[in-house]
Order: sequence, then structure tokens, then C-alpha cells
Amino acid sequence: MSDGPDRIAELEAELEQAREFMFQAAKLAEMGKLVAVVAHELSQPLLGIKAFAQILLRRYDDDAFISPKIRLIVEQAKVMEGILDGLRQYARRQGVDGRGVDPRDPVKAALTLFQDRARKLKISIEYEDPGELGLVQGNLGHLQQVVTNLLGNSLDELESQGGGQVLIRLTAEEDGVLLLMADTGPGVPADLKEKLFEPFFTTKEEGKGTGLGLSICSDILKLYQGNIRLLSDEERQSILGDRYGAAFAVSMKAVKESVDHPDSE
Repeated sequence: MSDGPDRIAELEAELEQAREFMFQAAKLAEMGKLVAVVAHELSQPLLGIKAFAQILLRRYDDDAFISPKIRLIVEQAKVMEGILDGLRQYARRQGVDGRGVDPRDPVKAALTLFQDRARKLKISIEYEDPGELGLVQGNLGHLQQVVTNLLGNSLDELESQGGGQVLIRLTAEEDGVLLLMADTGPGVPADLKEKLFEPFFTTKEEGKGTGLGLSICSDILKLYQGNIRLLSDEERQSILGDRYGAAFAVSMKAVKESVDHPDSE
């Protein structure tokens, strides 16, 4: 048969793809076990940090310099508790909390965490706050994890080129809110764009990235009927011009009077 060699090559490619799928599935299964263990082990020291911070807050509540910093520790400890809960849910694939959050809150929380690093790296962050946008599906811990991952990736990219600018823009959509995050880095090479959201894929140096950040962000947003994607070159230029090298669009669904989640019981 004339198509014999072609069919054999096709079957070999399918077999290789199946092997890769099984390999990644096994890695994800082991990662789920590791996540559960790490979440458990981190819970206890985190409780200690929050407890001692609350004690210090009572002691220095009237100190205009110390009190805001302690309050930030307490707030971020609560966010970390939410993230750990999310990691446990991620490992168990159980329901999620979808009571809703102001989409500006996770952005502001991420900015607070990264503002000192950005300043030291000579990176300016332009945040366009449009005012009240209504609540979106999700919770602060989960959505802050998404924003933090994207902002951290941008800072990592700009650090390697000695500085730059990050744009964070929130805009209302018909059924929710769109978050745009762009940076003046070189952008994503064309041959890597299709792999960005695959588990364990990373372009960072060994030891500086797990390749799970964008994959987990995508999973988190799917839990709340949202999504994340890399804008095409045409979309980016049409919306933002030529200044930015890469831009991600995060769609978050608005909270309705009754929110049903497919994973909820």
C-alpha cells in the first residue's frame, strides 16, 4: 500500500502523544499528593505568624508607622490561608467558594506585594482603576493568585532587560470584567505560544520556575467560568499599540443573584 509508511508514522506519532499524556498525568497525580502535604505543613507556621501579628497589632495599634505594616501581615496571612485552602481543593478537585469579589481587590493586593521589588528593578507599573465594576465570581485568594502570577512573570521578564513598564487595566464587559496585563518585554516567541498553559512548561532557568503557574491560573479561572489567554499580535497592537511585547487577557464572570458552580455540592 502506498500510504503504508505514512500510516505507520501517524500511528507512531499518536503513540508518542499518548505516552507523553500518561507521563504528564502521572506527574500531575504526584504533584497533587505533594500539594496536599505542603499545604498541610505550611498551615501550622502560618497560624503562628498570624497569631503573633495579631498580638503585635493589639500592642502597636496606635502606632502610625508600625500598625499599617502589621495589618498588612495579618491580611496577607489570611490571603495565604485562602491559597492553601485552594491548594487543598486543587488536590482533591472539590467545590470552590464563589461568593464574589471586587476585581480591584486582588489587583491592589498584588501591587502591594510587588511595589518594592518593582521600584528596585526600575519597573513602573501603570494601573488603570476604572472605579466600581461590581463583583465577579471567585474569592480574593484565588484571584490574587492569578494576578500575582502574571505580575510576577512580567517582573521576572523585565528584570532580565534592566527595567521597563507593566500595564494593568480593568474594564467592564457585558457579562463581567476583563483584566489586561501587558509588559514591555520582548514577548512570547511564536513557537512557544501554544505551550504556555501546559503543565510544567516554562521558559525560565532551572530552579526559577515550575511551569505550573499559568496552568493553575487557567484552572482557577475555569472553576469560576472565566478564562485566561495570550492576546494575538494583532489584538495586542489594536488594543495597546506597539509599546508592549506580550499581553494577557483574563475574563472574569459577573456574580449573579444565584451562582451555581459545576463542582459545588
